[in-house]
Amino acid sequence: MQPLRRGLRPHALLDLRPLDSEPLAVMETTMEDAPRKSARRRRDEKPSRQVGRLTDRDLAVLELVGRCRAVQTPIIAALHFSEPSTCSRRLARLVGAGMLKCHVEHLNAANWYTLSERGAEVLIAEEVAEESLFTGRLPSAETLQHLERLNEFRAALTLACRDERLGASTSCFLADHDLRRLSGSNTPDLVPDAIVQITQRGQPPVGLAVEIDLSHYSPRIVGKKGHVTLALQQARAPLWGLPHGWRPLFLAPSVARLRGVARALVDEGAGDLWWGSSFDLVAARGPLGPAYASMTDIAGTPRGEPPIFARSVLPTAAGGGA
Repeated sequence: MQPLRRGLRPHALLDLRPLDSEPLAVMETTMEDAPRKSARRRRDEKPSRQVGRLTDRDLAVLELVGRCRAVQTPIIAALHFSEPSTCSRRLARLVGAGMLKCHVEHLNAANWYTLSERGAEVLIAEEVAEESLFTGRLPSAETLQHLERLNEFRAALTLACRDERLGASTSCFLADHDLRRLSGSNTPDLVPDAIVQITQRGQPPVGLAVEIDLSHYSPRIVGKKGHVTLALQQARAPLWGLPHGWRPLFLAPSVARLRGVARALVDEGAGDLWWGSSFDLVAARGPLGPAYASMTDIAGTPRGEPPIFARSVLPTAAGGGA
């Protein structure tokens, strides 16, 4: 199974349904016995903590799904379970308890899961920030393609940080849906697909602005982003809270796509600032491994020769921090 892609918390969910007194209990009631639904809580009123058969792992799964907006089964299994079959059984129970919603695209694809309003109520009662959770319908097919790649990177980063030898941890992971919620109606022109901050023992934090590319846009559009980021770096300005020194990472489906985008970024003078890699290379070497090259190096590689990907985002790794 491919390595994958995790996150932080932003803020907003209102008018959510209260929990049943026994959220995971199997209740056999007749129409006459069924209790009437209580009124929704006020917006300024916090839900009460309910005692149910939810484990710490269940809560972690609910929080992951709520933060990611939508997640597929392999991502959840890789992060929280040792066996895919165990994961599937537990997800089925959480769906049956009304904590998650399951969405089936087709029989040959992994199921997608979203957080229900009831699941959000449980997490809020457990002191999870309400504004960091997303509920609602499954996004569009194009958005799901993007989310799939972003979730893979998030999960791969989480798994890489579990290696104690690296001494690294993810102190911040905000996806584009988090950033758009935080900005409200005043969304800036530049919204990365994710803002990531990695801390490592004895080293300054590493800030990354991740761009997930699916070849849907012209390289010129990416070049314009390069122009904006270069101006911000030259002004030593922060990017969405990341202090000066942040770096854009461009992840693409193929090296051929990287070459085209690299030329556009070099034309804007941002070739040294931006680093790039392919999805497969990051999966093989890990998001913290020597999986990247500067766009200047990629654009300068002669045709017929593969670019050399040897840089790491960690300063202490081989080729890192250059």
